[in-house]
Amino acid sequence: METAEELRARGYRLTPQRLLVLEAIKGAGHLTAEQVLERVQPEYAMINAATIYRTLEWLKQTGLVAETDLGDGCRVYEFIAGHPHHHLTCLTCGRQIELPDELLDALRARIEREYGFALRADHMGLFGYCPECRERETPYRSPREGE
Repeated sequence: METAEELRARGYRLTPQRLLVLEAIKGAGHLTAEQVLERVQPEYAMINAATIYRTLEWLKQTGLVAETDLGDGCRVYEFIAGHPHHHLTCLTCGRQIELPDELLDALRARIEREYGFALRADHMGLFGYCPECRERETPYRSPREGE
């Protein structure tokens, strides 16, 4: 696992639990902590939810995993190493559209310039209405649409 070698090279200690959580989440898409636990327990029955949460927090700090709420009321985790991105989530149908991280570059620069704040946004959920739902139901009208 090349990610494990990179972590070791950066001086991190890789316990069996950390490796199992990393393997469980890598390439799995969005998972809740409970789903990570379900994936890991068959291989390591002694692992508990507290260890999963601690490990996910550690992986967030390394920049390999991002945590976000994509609108269903629970936090999800995703392996994002080398691929920070964001999601548009439709509030009507739940459809998700992935956005490239570069779309936030201008926003990051403006926040830094105007507020002196270094924005860390690796994996955001942005909520609204997809074109199909807007056309079908027109549930929301942007204040700018009336201009």
